[in-house]
Amino acid sequence: MNRSRLRRAAAPAGLALLHVLAVLLGRASVVEGEASVLWPAAGVAFAWLARSWHEPRTRRRDAALLVLTGTLALLLDGQPLAAAALFGLAGALEALTACWVHHRLQPRGFRLRGPGDVWVLLLALSTGALVAGLPVAALSAASGTGEAPLALLAGWVVRHTASALAVAVVWLRAGDRHLDPLPAQAGPVETVVVLLGGSVLLSWLFGRPGNASLAFLEAPFAVWAGLRLSARTAVLSIVLGTGVLVLATAQGLGVFRDLPLQRAVLDAQLLAIVLLVVVVPLVLHREERRRLDAQVRAVHREAAAALEHQARHDALTGLPNRVLLRERLTGALAEGPAGVLFCDLDGFKDVNDTAGHGAGDEVLRQVAARFAACAREGDTLARLGGDEFAVVCPGVRGPEPLNALAGRLLAALREPVVTDRGTFRVGVSVGAALAAGDPAPHRLAEGLLAAADAAMYDAKRAGKNRVHLHPVLDGGPDGRGRPGTGDAGGAGGVEGAGPQASAPVRGSSSSGGTRQ
Repeated sequence: MNRSRLRRAAAPAGLALLHVLAVLLGRASVVEGEASVLWPAAGVAFAWLARSWHEPRTRRRDAALLVLTGTLALLLDGQPLAAAALFGLAGALEALTACWVHHRLQPRGFRLRGPGDVWVLLLALSTGALVAGLPVAALSAASGTGEAPLALLAGWVVRHTASALAVAVVWLRAGDRHLDPLPAQAGPVETVVVLLGGSVLLSWLFGRPGNASLAFLEAPFAVWAGLRLSARTAVLSIVLGTGVLVLATAQGLGVFRDLPLQRAVLDAQLLAIVLLVVVVPLVLHREERRRLDAQVRAVHREAAAALEHQARHDALTGLPNRVLLRERLTGALAEGPAGVLFCDLDGFKDVNDTAGHGAGDEVLRQVAARFAACAREGDTLARLGGDEFAVVCPGVRGPEPLNALAGRLLAALREPVVTDRGTFRVGVSVGAALAAGDPAPHRLAEGLLAAADAAMYDAKRAGKNRVHLHPVLDGGPDGRGRPGTGDAGGAGGVEGAGPQASAPVRGSSSSGGTRQ
């Protein structure tokens, strides 16, 4: 048997043993030879069937095991076979009814994540207890023995609901692996005050003469725990506290001592239900509010990121826009020399005129993709608007890298651009400019962009589909940039010499390259 099969077999075996122990524990809490004070088997049975509820075959198997283990446990306790079988069947019927009602009210599954989940759980468990208790009360009435049927039914429903609710709350909280534990809002001192104060008050109430109204003094501490303590501490403290309250009442202690024992236990169980449905929803409300706050913050951060992206990127191509280009260029110049290529497409107007702006948009997107494939790592390719693009090249100390990149851009448009609306040929005129780094890069960045733009127009006038290199700029006395002493021509694929040299990059076509 492999490991997964072993785990699948171990789960029902463990639950069966737990159910037997829960039944025996319930029988051990019988007072005055009549009803049990606690019945945790109702909660174990609910959790067992809820675990396999969405698998019909497994659910039927588990229901049969519930009947078998419940009957076996009662036989071990010395009950007659008929009575053991009856209560075994009643326990399975109770769990089946509770799971069915819960599934109908909350098809999303068995979980405890919001205040509404507590009310669904309470209604499901109480309905299951009522359905299972009806035949028991009917048999009691038919036999004419024991307490009155209505009193028996009321005690059954309250006892089973209180016990099942406590077990189900702990099981659902512990078994939900997707929950982010709710931290305490209270500090260590406040936590000790709440827990110790509630315990002292509970001990004091056990020694008081009978006054049922004093029991509700526990409510402020319960609310305090639900509002301030961590989820685990609040839930466990209220479950344990109510359990101790019921058991102490069964021993003739506490504020219900002047009532008949069965009535006293019933009132203690009702108080336990009230405290559970107060504290647990408070904890869940805090968790729900925290999740909503986190979602709001997350949406705000997405929205903020989207606005930030829109402010610095071109909507059509997704490339950086002029704003981000200037930021990158300013940063590059602050660190050292940098270069800029200013690109304007040749023949693009004919695309819009002949095929419409939709075709023009597609051409721009494809051109952007081709240019992006040509850029070096660390370069910034931007669309400035219309059919204008620019590339910031940080760390460039001479014309060779700019000429090489410009050559790749020209070569990228040798092949026609194919769209759903036709095939188009476009070229590009490129203006290049270099600048040394400067302590005041903002104004130098503007001068460098203007120099590259002017060089691009020189390339247009020289015949298009070519690159023209502007002289090297330095900061200049006014920070705007001025021609430096660097050699701007005669290298990197630009034919001729001199600061205003303009010629096609070697290997590129000197024709306009436009589709007419």
